[in-house]
This record gives sequence, structure tokens and C-alpha cells, in this order.
Amino acid sequence: MGLALFAFLMLRAWAVARGVFARARDELERGLCMGFLAGFAGLLVHALSANTFIIGRIMEPFWFTLGMVVMLPRLEDARGRRLWADEPGPGATAP
Repeated sequence: MGLALFAFLMLRAWAVARGVFARARDELERGLCMGFLAGFAGLLVHALSANTFIIGRIMEPFWFTLGMVVMLPRLEDARGRRLWADEPGPGATAP
């Protein structure tokens, strides 16, 4: 049961981050999402041989960065414009 919930949580985190990456307009936002996805893949590979997600110095930045990625679509710039597109940009693939 625990492994199934963990797998579901990791798959949803990946899907949400890919969706935000596909819709992000700003280079900084796309870079944050791409960096998160690369780090996430590395953590999952590392988790095959170590207890990665129970180490506080790894777990806290991971969840904090995931929270930033998840909230990117809700951000607005100083002029009140949304910083993300409703549809994926050219060349982007949806999750």
C-alpha cells in the first residue's frame, strides 16, 4: 500500500511539473521546471539504493522546489498578466 501511494505521488509530481514546463512562457520558469525534472530523475535513480527521501537536507529542498513549480501557473507579474499560457507552446509536448 505504501509503495503504491509513493509511486502515485511521484508520478503525479512528474506529470504536474511536465505540464507546468510545457505551458511556461518565461525562460526562468522553464529553467526552474527543467532543473526540477532533471533533479527529480536523479533523486529517483539515487532512491534505488538509498533512503533518499527521509534525509532532511534532501527532502526539504525537494518538496519546497516542487511547491514552487506547482505554484508557477498562479503567479502574475507586476502588471497583472499571467506568466503562463493556457495551451502548450510550439514544440512543447503536454504530459
